Amino acid sequence: GCAFFGASVIIPDTMHDLLEQRIMGLERDRLVSFLSYRSNARFSQRLLKRRSDILDGLWNFATPVREDTDAQLVATLHAQGLLPEEIRFEFVDHVRRGVVEEADSSFLDDDDLQNVLTKEEKDDLLTLAEAEVLGNVSRHVDRLLEDWYGDSSPEDYFEQFEDALKSFARALSHKINYGEILMSAQADICYAISSMNEKYQPSSSTSAPTASSTPQNTPLANLFRDIED
Repeated sequence: GCAFFGASVIIPDTMHDLLEQRIMGLERDRLVSFLSYRSNARFSQRLLKRRSDILDGLWNFATPVREDTDAQLVATLHAQGLLPEEIRFEFVDHVRRGVVEEADSSFLDDDDLQNVLTKEEKDDLLTLAEAEVLGNVSRHVDRLLEDWYGDSSPEDYFEQFEDALKSFARALSHKINYGEILMSAQADICYAISSMNEKYQPSSSTSAPTASSTPQNTPLANLFRDIED
């Protein structure tokens, strides 16, 4: 059966007609959430036939991909055997672009998203990450620096990128020595943070950077520690 939204109530298959009547007119976003987390394969198939707009919205995804509710629906429909292959290809292409263009490693943190990928596709993505992220850290640091408008703390600004470096290094640790890569990344990011601190104008509710806010005291110190744990 299906679980009805946030309630821990299981709707038996015999009541699918009633459930369909109750939720058919809901906006797409609520139906996406229901299908992603509450529906079984039988009801999902039934609802998709009646609401074509649900699948029609699965052609564009946000970054980080793990935070996109449409990506979660892709994972659920794939697990249920209901995901059209052309949509799966589009999803994989988005993940690929996210790796190359924005160093998005979030798919590695979600087993359901990883299951949408074939082994060959995942291997290809990690190969891309090795070359385009771990092997090209300075490009991503420059990209992020260009996108910074002085409205966020320099010490916090690179946190997501640091997490991506650690995730990719961990996934590739069987084939590369990540020590030198992370050391070089730390140097690049620390240099960027230093230049940003010269321009950063914290709000009145934020303490200004102090002289002790050296690169060694930033979250970058965790780059190696988290990998080795």
